[in-house]
Amino acid sequence: MVVVVGFLLVLSILLPLAFIWRLWRLNEPTRLGWLLALAETVVLLTLIGLLNRWDIAGFWTRAALAALAVAASLVSLPRHWRRPWLSLDRGALARSLVPTVASLFVFGAALAYVAWGIGAQHDPRGLSFPLVGGRFVVAQGGGIGVLNHHSDHPAQRHALDITAIGETGFRAFGLLPRNPADYAIFGKTVVSPCEGEIVAAVDGLPDLPRPRRIGATRLETT
Repeated sequence: MVVVVGFLLVLSILLPLAFIWRLWRLNEPTRLGWLLALAETVVLLTLIGLLNRWDIAGFWTRAALAALAVAASLVSLPRHWRRPWLSLDRGALARSLVPTVASLFVFGAALAYVAWGIGAQHDPRGLSFPLVGGRFVVAQGGGIGVLNHHSDHPAQRHALDITAIGETGFRAFGLLPRNPADYAIFGKTVVSPCEGEIVAAVDGLPDLPRPRRIGATRLETT
C-alpha cells in the first residue's frame, strides 16, 4: 500500500514538474507551438489537480505547482512573443506539433470526463456538513469511479470520503501512519447532517488502528 501511494504521489508531482520544466526551457520556432505547449501543460496540471489526493501530497503543493507553471509561462513568453504564428514549411511544422496536439487531445478528453463526473447530479439530497472544528477536504467524491470509488456501488453511490488536513496541509504526520492520533481527523467532532431522533448512543469503545489490506478481499489490523 505504501509503495502504491508513494508511486502515485511521485507520478502526480514529478510529471507536472517535468512539463513545467519543459515549458520553462521551451524554444519553439512559432508562437503556435508555444501556445499549444502551454495549453498542454495547463490541461495536464488541471487534470492532476482534480484527481490527486492533495490531502496526502500536501494541500499547498497544488498551489506551488500552479505558481511554478505561471513562472515558466512568463519566462518562456518573451522568447516566443515576436516569432511568427506559422513557419514557411507548413509540413514540417505540422509534423513537429503532432505529439503535442495528440497529447492535448488525450488530456483534454480526460479532463472533460472528470469535469462531467464532478458535475453529475443523481437526485441529490440537501445535507449539512457532518464535521466541525477544522479544515476538511473531500478525498473521494463525484459521479464516476476515477473520482469516487463508491460511485459504482449501488448502496454507496453518493458516499464521500472526507479527510481533515492540518496547518501544513497534510492529513497525517507521515505517509500512512499506524497511530490514529497521527491523523488530523482524529478527535474531530461529528455532527448530524440532517434532522432526526437519536435512538441509541455508544461511547468508550477502543480506537482501532488503520486497516492494512491483505490480498484483495481481507483486511487485517495489528
